[in-house]
Amino acid sequence: ALGSAPSPALPGRLAPGQGGNLTHEKLTWLQSIIRSPHHASSLTPSWKTRLLPSRPSSLLLWSSKYPGIYPLFINAFPTVKSIKTFPIEHAASRASFREEREVLLRGDKRWITELHYAFQDDNYLYLAMDYYPGGDLLTLLSKFGDRIPEAMAQFYLAQMVLAIDSVHRLGYVHRDIKPDNILLAANGHIRLGDFGSCLRLQEDGMIHSSVAVGTPDYLSPEILRTVQRGEGYGLECDWWALGICAYEMLLGITPFYSESISETYAKIINFQVHKLRDYIIVKKACSLISGLICERETRLGRKGSSDFKSHLFFHGVDWDSLHDRPAPFLPEVSNPTDTSNFDLETLSDVMNRAPIGVHLAFIGYSYNTIRSNDYSRPG
Repeated sequence: ALGSAPSPALPGRLAPGQGGNLTHEKLTWLQSIIRSPHHASSLTPSWKTRLLPSRPSSLLLWSSKYPGIYPLFINAFPTVKSIKTFPIEHAASRASFREEREVLLRGDKRWITELHYAFQDDNYLYLAMDYYPGGDLLTLLSKFGDRIPEAMAQFYLAQMVLAIDSVHRLGYVHRDIKPDNILLAANGHIRLGDFGSCLRLQEDGMIHSSVAVGTPDYLSPEILRTVQRGEGYGLECDWWALGICAYEMLLGITPFYSESISETYAKIINFQVHKLRDYIIVKKACSLISGLICERETRLGRKGSSDFKSHLFFHGVDWDSLHDRPAPFLPEVSNPTDTSNFDLETLSDVMNRAPIGVHLAFIGYSYNTIRSNDYSRPG
């Protein structure tokens, strides 16, 4: 619980024979390093290391691509983890903050980022997840000149179908499907990430939110109409975004791109009058894209993943063994802390003081999955 209580230590044993429990002191030190404006201001726009007290072989990695997300490797954690931080006063104003933790806890670990810890202090909530050194789908596209071959697109889109469907089966809508949120593991397989915009469907199977969350190029017309007229929308908005991703993979640009966000929105709302540039891709790919970038009443995905399993574009895909199939592209990963597949930018200062009284909503937030037999003793 929060309030005036001290920051909780993570329960459970870590790395038998090498440190035992993660103590309150170690956790406090870790939090201070993550949040310290002094350390943040001393970092260059890349990666820095800092030794953990009494553990000189330990390494803390800072990523600055996504404000509030820090891949790290310390001996307190047996493997590399990615830390995502939430300023409590901001999370309190977002009805969806708790959804991210719940989806990560309950989701299919084959297809989504895996959560290991959720912990908290007086100012921040923390999610500690696996770190995926393969980068993301957007970076992969850039390596291929923004377009990838159809066979590659088929593989990634098929895995994305199963990832999205696994979230939908929990009763949630992701609401921010885009290449940036498709992470790549070292083996080249995808993990759907960033559930900060995720919401649970209401009893009528709809989302009734007047806020247009997500990324402009990937927003569906029903989300924008809900903002305008309060119509509501459901799972179908994620399938629209999948169609935008498919278009981008195969043609190298999103279909409704504009320098002006308002013009992008106008194109999306009036998508019927904007002819898609599909003349350079094969007919079965055109069929998939047109079956996704369309009115929601006829959009693929109404029957879940079965709509895609029977679609001609995915002919030949063995859906049951897709998770075990070798990926068409293997990221160059030299070690578990490799950051070369990410585009590193500036690190934001995340140190803020929360107003009094905002902690009540976060009671029960702490969580961990570590068990004493999860890790073998070091040789």
